[in-house]
Amino acid sequence: CLLELRAQIVVHSSVSRSNSSGVVGHTRAGVAVQGGPLLEGPAYAFVARGNRCTMSVSAAAAAMASPGDDTEVRVAFFTRRPEFVIPDTPVTVPGRLRRAALSVMINHLLQLDPQVTFDFLVAGEFLRTSLSTYIDAHNVYKEEILKLEVVEAMPPPMPPHEFPHDDWIAGVAALPDGTCLTGCYDHAARVWNSSGELVVTLTGHTDAVTGVAWVPQSESIDSHTCVSSSFDENLRLWNVDLGARTARCVAVYEGHTDAVTAVAIQPTGKMFASASADRDIKLWTCTPEEAAEPAAVGKASGKRRRVGKAPVEKALGTLSGSAGSVASVCWPERGTLYSGGHDQCVRVWDVESGQCVRSLTGARVVNAVAASAVSGILASADFDGCVRLYDPRGSEGSVVKVTLTSHKQPSSSVAWCPSDANLLVSCSYDGPIGEVPNNLKLWDIRSKNIPLHNLGGHEDKVLSVAWPSPSLIAAGGADGRLRMHTWASGEPSAAGE
Repeated sequence: CLLELRAQIVVHSSVSRSNSSGVVGHTRAGVAVQGGPLLEGPAYAFVARGNRCTMSVSAAAAAMASPGDDTEVRVAFFTRRPEFVIPDTPVTVPGRLRRAALSVMINHLLQLDPQVTFDFLVAGEFLRTSLSTYIDAHNVYKEEILKLEVVEAMPPPMPPHEFPHDDWIAGVAALPDGTCLTGCYDHAARVWNSSGELVVTLTGHTDAVTGVAWVPQSESIDSHTCVSSSFDENLRLWNVDLGARTARCVAVYEGHTDAVTAVAIQPTGKMFASASADRDIKLWTCTPEEAAEPAAVGKASGKRRRVGKAPVEKALGTLSGSAGSVASVCWPERGTLYSGGHDQCVRVWDVESGQCVRSLTGARVVNAVAASAVSGILASADFDGCVRLYDPRGSEGSVVKVTLTSHKQPSSSVAWCPSDANLLVSCSYDGPIGEVPNNLKLWDIRSKNIPLHNLGGHEDKVLSVAWPSPSLIAAGGADGRLRMHTWASGEPSAAGE
């Protein structure tokens, strides 16, 4: 049963061809369509008469549209994807149509089998309302042609793999091959392989392990180095042999006077930074055997104090000036470091001078910060549930460039896709709302209020998330489960890329 909406679709003479009967024909994906319907399917039928068309919409397609809206909107579709050939002829369609109905329409136009889920960009932002609602919200003239870029929608990841822990997971770090490092409230850090097997448990801390990080290395070998931080005010450097399933504490780092909340590695792999509730950020060496032996006060031996068999290292430097506890730190460039914390701002630090060179105020406590490896844009996970984006290079206009709003409880962590400037993932203290997961969200920053996907599986607060490779997201939290989200196709891509 077809619901006749009778929208007038104007086919301009500059892009149309008429046969002797007056029926318009056009090329659709390389196939000339002349006589009868220009486009026909279970959802839509375009029938040409002279230079005008009538569109019939099925009840099923109408259900994808906004009810009670008889506005007509002129649109023109285009795409940057060479495998799709879409006529750019402006047409008039019902304003009630939303992206799902438009996707069905494009599938029939291109005669795609199997069907492809499409999304639509308008002036660089995703269409997340009906066409008429968009026009009203953006003050678009009714006579103006709305240009819709047709892009493939990003698919959801496969159901996650679960790695159980005995307590809350406070920190997650992962290598591109899926080897994961977790910090747990039971005072231990753990290394897991991509098959979900526990490789080795790192013990030595005397309180919850809050942060973990892998030290980058140039060669892909079984031996890796990682760092852990803890509420016990210390950090530890570990050598992990994945093949032998063993680990050794190489050094213990002392100097903070309160809980250490986070750790970040310099891109060179030679240094790392730690954030603490004592309001300081400290810098440390990743190569303690190359560090100079500090002389003990009043003694000539110069031997370092040891904890067990591991030498105790002191900080190379301290970045002071934060007005509250420092909750997070990231180190994307050799000479520049970013931090966020309870003083409600993201700070930009010059590592060489040890000075804070800029403060980016977001008006809320910052729980985590992350920098995009592609664009350099900063993202903060904030206590009010928002994810805020900053351009640290900008000097004019609003400091906060974009605010992503969907979490209802404090956002706890955020991570960028390593290969795409538009994609990031955030987690929060939200629990599931009914059957809908709400505490781990996948975003395209061109959609500010509606995430691409809510990633399921977590039954409690999610405290940490990592995105080490384009095809892998790892997250853990209060339910004691490390979950690995992967894509069947191997690598997701943002729409339009």
